[in-house]
Amino acid sequence: MLEFNLDTGRMQQKDSLFRFDLEQHKTHFDDWRNAFSSAIRKRSENTREQIFIGLSSGYDSGAISLELTTQNVNFKSFSIYGIEDHAVMDQRIKIIAQHAETDILESNDLDIAWARGHIQQDIEPVQFDIFSTGTGHVERPYLYEDGGALGLTLICRSAKAEGRKIYISGQGADEIMADYGHGGKRFYRHSNFGGLFPEDLKEIFPWASFYGSSQASYLAKEEYVAGSFGIETRYPFLDKHVVQEFLSLSHLVKNSHYKAPLRHYLGNKQFPT
Repeated sequence: MLEFNLDTGRMQQKDSLFRFDLEQHKTHFDDWRNAFSSAIRKRSENTREQIFIGLSSGYDSGAISLELTTQNVNFKSFSIYGIEDHAVMDQRIKIIAQHAETDILESNDLDIAWARGHIQQDIEPVQFDIFSTGTGHVERPYLYEDGGALGLTLICRSAKAEGRKIYISGQGADEIMADYGHGGKRFYRHSNFGGLFPEDLKEIFPWASFYGSSQASYLAKEEYVAGSFGIETRYPFLDKHVVQEFLSLSHLVKNSHYKAPLRHYLGNKQFPT
């Protein structure tokens, strides 16, 4: 928060609107679960526009689709099977189709070429800045080179054709809850600490992708791509209360499983993973 004197143009004060508490003391998922439910409700109620999501076989979109279904929110899921677990996808779609609309999109070479052309022609040049403070790895691909951006472009094209204008995204779950790794094993080179949370969170907070790196880059991806179709994106995993409740979990609970809160949530609901 920056406070300026409008007469002089000089900054008078700099402060924070919200500060994260780094004490890791909670040993249960109840508060995280309640915060996540509230974050979904906050982003889905009292809107006249239609909502959609991208549904994969991963934890993030699974949790969003399940919570929307639990709260009886009208939405539609779009899926591109690709390298997804087809068995999990089939089971998930069967469950949510009882409440929501679903659609499986084709993704052939012509579709990919169209998506790449749309990004290059209709979106200003965007270059990611993804790096790891743990390995020194740096990568700076362009938006049109990112497979996720191409897939999102195809999903947004279909959603826009149906007049759907609100996209609920799973962005942030990888950056906050896993750092693209688990137990010290890096799944991607830009992971900072391999998803192994220390006993004292101050040792690593804020890690590069908490605010920057892949967090900032992939947020840009969502905003530029969805924005090019006139679509608004909402981010329940980046709700400050959801993030805070994850940070408040003990390091042992965090490290117990990959994306432990999501695994626990989906497991308790017996949702396919």
